Amino acid sequence: MAACLLLSLISCAPTPAIRTETVKVAVPVYVSLAPELIKVAPMPTFPVELTNAALAQYTLDLQTAIKIDIDKLTKIQALQPKGH
Repeated sequence: MAACLLLSLISCAPTPAIRTETVKVAVPVYVSLAPELIKVAPMPTFPVELTNAALAQYTLDLQTAIKIDIDKLTKIQALQPKGH
């Protein structure tokens, strides 16, 4: 009985008990990465013959592989949302 009276009082109120308002919610946006950005650069093979020239070339090949991966990481970081 009391619940029925309460409902009748609410229905007589000058302002509605429930108000409607629009709320903006920030939703993270996920971007799929291009396949070339997630492909691992091939690791150079260690030289079989240990000469100065072979080791120098191996060092250059390692630096090139690392540079390729650093460039990919830089491109991936550029895709990150600002402020994170």
